Amino acid sequence: MKTTILHVEAYDDIYSIRDRISWCRSQRILLILPRRRKDLAEPLDLQLIERAARDSGAQLGIVSKDGLIRENAKRLGINVFRTISAAERDYWIEKGVRTVRRSIRGKDGILAEKRQLPVPSSVQVVSKNSLKVIYVVALVLVVFLLVIVVPSAKVVLYPKTISQIVKLEIRASTLAKQSNVNGLIPAWKETYTLTASQSGRSSGSVKVGKEKAQGELRVVNLSGKSFELPAGTIFLAGGSNGQRFMTENDLTIPADSNGVKIPVRAVLAGEEGNIKVGEVNLVEGVYGSFIEVINEEAFSGGTSITLPAPTTYDYTQLRRTIISDLSADILEMYENDKSSQSRPIIESLELEEILQETMTNPIGEASDTANLELTARFRMLFYDPEDLDRIALDVLDLSISPEYHPVGPELSLTRVGDVTVYDASEATWQVEANRLIVPDYSRRALLQSIKGMTRSRAIAFLNEVVPQYRSAQVNSFPSWWPYLPNLINRIQFEERVADEG
Repeated sequence: MKTTILHVEAYDDIYSIRDRISWCRSQRILLILPRRRKDLAEPLDLQLIERAARDSGAQLGIVSKDGLIRENAKRLGINVFRTISAAERDYWIEKGVRTVRRSIRGKDGILAEKRQLPVPSSVQVVSKNSLKVIYVVALVLVVFLLVIVVPSAKVVLYPKTISQIVKLEIRASTLAKQSNVNGLIPAWKETYTLTASQSGRSSGSVKVGKEKAQGELRVVNLSGKSFELPAGTIFLAGGSNGQRFMTENDLTIPADSNGVKIPVRAVLAGEEGNIKVGEVNLVEGVYGSFIEVINEEAFSGGTSITLPAPTTYDYTQLRRTIISDLSADILEMYENDKSSQSRPIIESLELEEILQETMTNPIGEASDTANLELTARFRMLFYDPEDLDRIALDVLDLSISPEYHPVGPELSLTRVGDVTVYDASEATWQVEANRLIVPDYSRRALLQSIKGMTRSRAIAFLNEVVPQYRSAQVNSFPSWWPYLPNLINRIQFEERVADEG
């Protein structure tokens, strides 16, 4: 019987396959499916392909090594073969089994399907000997589970430890991009702008005028004719005194060569106005060109009182106190922040710039207190402690002897000496890295040696082979089982460097 062989390519889909089948005029069509065509395993796709072959009047056969495709094709009544030669040699089923459309079945339909089921030709009777064999096999399986699979154990060793200590020179720099075993770690700078105010008692004093000094001046008219000297005319004391006096009323200055005495009062209150004889000899304004003036007697009546006043020292101390308090606030902020992944280099904290400074009571002016408000910017270097831990572990691993291995998760880092800061961009210091190590031994060899042993014998063996500061422990599950498991993957191994509790 003529058979058309169609090879399904990787780019063929269900529609192209059906089109190729429709052009075939043979009685049999054999589809060769590639191994990787998983998309044709769906029963619906296979049913559409089979229907296309049936519409062309041909039987459909499929060559495939995919188990799922073969199983679904057989359920649909499609001829399935492993090779082309098998298709040519084997018998083709004339009419395959068709899928039954799902519908709501009644009682009659269910009974009809039941009658179509194959009836067993004979009923097998299980003999008593067969039951005994089954019981024995089940018992063996239970014993196998109890002895081999179920038991487990936890072995705890307390090995004697020694300390491995190395000293490292750490250099944290803002120019570094990554850490290395030479001790270089990346650092970065952060700035803080803070404002604070502080008050303190004034340590200085200042004299403040209380009463104004007064006296008389002899004024000689040089113009040759009398004139009116207005109130408020200012007379000056020469030299370093520089006190100023003024007339309080309008006065007439006659044209008299002997002159006339006029009363004057100090402009400012204070004992500085009590000048000596002959110190007042100048006149402010236009009248200074045609009159002469002098005090023939000392002035009196000026008094002063002494009041506290801020000094430069007071504000210097306030400035230092504010800067110190702001620095402490910054450090306290990081001490309380336990979630931060970065660590500050405290010694690098410094004042970068005072941005604004306001003195409420100026220096030298009477005031009981000195008040200072200051806005300043600080800077500080930071580093990631994980970089430091990583370097320390790398150096410890490089320096450890092959006869030892580390035990326990603890790594202790202790700063040694002072921190040196360079140009607010780099800091150096020394640390001492310390961890516990124990003599090396093969865990797998130990487990191979103690598997299947009793607990007491295993403990004695472990205490003899591994130096320990206390006896080893073996905890079995179930607790009443006296032996260690025969499977080493059922034995958990643990080292402890300190007793629990």
